[in-house]
Amino acid sequence: MAKTKKIQKFLNLQWDEMRNNLDNLCISWNGEKLHNLRLNAKKTKAVVSLLKNCSSKKRKFSIKKLKELFDHAGEIRTAQLNVEALHENNIQNENLEKEQNVIIERESDELCKRKKTYSRNIKKLKKSISLRSVKIKNRRIKSYYQESLEQLKGNFLPPIKEDLWHESRKIIKRLLFALTALPKNLQQEINFDKKYFDELQDKIGKWHDTIIALNMLPANDPGYQLLDNKKQMQLEELVTLTNSINEKAVS
Repeated sequence: MAKTKKIQKFLNLQWDEMRNNLDNLCISWNGEKLHNLRLNAKKTKAVVSLLKNCSSKKRKFSIKKLKELFDHAGEIRTAQLNVEALHENNIQNENLEKEQNVIIERESDELCKRKKTYSRNIKKLKKSISLRSVKIKNRRIKSYYQESLEQLKGNFLPPIKEDLWHESRKIIKRLLFALTALPKNLQQEINFDKKYFDELQDKIGKWHDTIIALNMLPANDPGYQLLDNKKQMQLEELVTLTNSINEKAVS
């Protein structure tokens, strides 16, 4: 039986850090604090997903109150990534950059106006998601990882299905985040290859960033072909990496 005390401690840490990052973000705004806030939310969502799938009692673990904050922060983060993509790929488009910066400034102000509401929602969620009477069998958690791995294997089967790769990255990150909340001995039993899957999700992310940058350019732009070549190279690397996924079994 998995020790829910460690999982509860992990969740409580995410709630506390989320509120702290939200407060700090609205005192002195920067991209790293926003990233940390979203990271706390993603870790929480990952663990709640595991609880929904693995707990013996059909408890209602809901984090709907977190959705608005997560979506709001995501909108800002997307605009930030768009600006970063312009700079990293030497794309000169002043109007587009100005448009993205306006989104960042406007939505950042709006997020901070709603800070008290978001903070209250986080506090309520921390109080409502209690694992005191929840039992989770190790066998069920291992099955959860096995089933997710089988889904990933299917997503990466040839022919290439690029539309599934971004979703696959979300699955991988969810599994990686949830793993950190589990006891060390259970992590070892699950035997999920963290290094391999972290590399895989990172490469999918970089490939996706290149696609975003490509979509910002007209096909006749001088930099378009360079980015398209970069995308094809990343695609080949991903195909090579995913060829090893069948070897990355869990117990």
